[in-house]
Amino acid sequence: MIKSFLIASTIAGALTTPAMAGGLESHYVGGGVVIDPDGTDTSVSIGGRYNLPKAPVSLRGNVTIGKDFGAGAAVTADFGIGKDVNIFGGGGVAFGSDTPLNAGDDTVGFALVGIEAAIHQKAVVFADLSVGLGGETTYIPKVGIAYRF
Repeated sequence: MIKSFLIASTIAGALTTPAMAGGLESHYVGGGVVIDPDGTDTSVSIGGRYNLPKAPVSLRGNVTIGKDFGAGAAVTADFGIGKDVNIFGGGGVAFGSDTPLNAGDDTVGFALVGIEAAIHQKAVVFADLSVGLGGETTYIPKVGIAYRF
């Protein structure tokens, strides 16, 4: 009983406390490169992050342009691990047809994990990995740089 209470209290505290002091708490928009897992195609991704005030949560969106066109939206939990550095994880929905993330489906859910860090007052670098859920889905790694505001 006490162990369950301690675990629940820890989880509740993590969900109601803003990102660790020093974590990245800004919005950004930028571009990156999406690498097809089989190495046959590289796409360009344009996306961004909207940081929800006073919550360790962000809304993220992206459009991928390459051999095929796709778009996605996700909600992530953000955890500050240092000055202007976050790790994040969450999930969302991807739209498109025959993209690396949703190989045979028009719409697919996905899980997302990544890291982001400010490298300048107005610049952020990021890297993430999206994993499609169900169907003929796969994974896509992405790296990029963004304008921070």
